[in-house]
Amino acid sequence: DPTGNISAKETLNLSVLANVNGSILYQNHCTSCHGSISNSSKSGASSQEIQDAINDIRTMRVESMLFLSPTQIDAISNAL
Repeated sequence: DPTGNISAKETLNLSVLANVNGSILYQNHCTSCHGSISNSSKSGASSQEIQDAINDIRTMRVESMLFLSPTQIDAISNAL
């Protein structure tokens, strides 16, 4: 609005953008194990490599990782 308040629509748009922003997704889901995105031990990982790791590595089989969509995994891969 004219006074600078964010509308509900803008808040939703920011939330949607965060759900497909690879850097934010990486920070929220990967940093604790793989380091910051700029120093990631998984730099250059493909979407398929990320999905395979989620499927195959027990410590990655947590709810927050299992429910990442293919679009979100692509966004993480692209950010790497």
